[in-house]
Amino acid sequence: MIKKLFAFVLLTIIFCCIFSLSCFAHSGMTDSHGGHYVGGTSNYHYHCGGHPAHQHENGVCPYDRKESSFDWLTTVAAVVVIGPIIIVVIIWFVTFLIEKIKSSFKEGKVFNKTKTAVIYASTKTIEELENEIEELNNEKADIVWVLNVKTKNNRPQAEIEELTCEKERVIARIETLEKEKQKKLNSQNVSQ
Repeated sequence: MIKKLFAFVLLTIIFCCIFSLSCFAHSGMTDSHGGHYVGGTSNYHYHCGGHPAHQHENGVCPYDRKESSFDWLTTVAAVVVIGPIIIVVIIWFVTFLIEKIKSSFKEGKVFNKTKTAVIYASTKTIEELENEIEELNNEKADIVWVLNVKTKNNRPQAEIEELTCEKERVIARIETLEKEKQKKLNSQNVSQ
């Protein structure tokens, strides 16, 4: 996933560089006055400050305006070129977040597993609850044993964290089933 993100960002930067060049006038080997002759002809024009080709009437550049330094052409060019790129990046980022959230829901990371366990366990008898609690206690003991072995053998931290999360999930499930069992026992005592 990180490789795809890196490739996407790199391609976006290359795209910006290539297409933004077409927005600005060519420098075309300008002389000390900031202009040049076009292809061996007598047609001479200027490119002052990266502006499009233009003439200097009476020796004055039309882009030398003291009252405003804001360049509308460059701004429009930037919006036309960079605007769609920003929109594409935003759309990609939102899509990426949506996919992450969807995968979290599918893996059950977003839902509180104890709440789903209560709904699931409420249809079980006390004996079924006791059997499931015993199975989960055995599973917890196995996880603790594997966790101790991996910790002693200096296994990667990711493996240890994954086992720790699994152990906590099993413990939460046991607690939920114990509460459900207690509710059923209390309801039986009240009814007798």
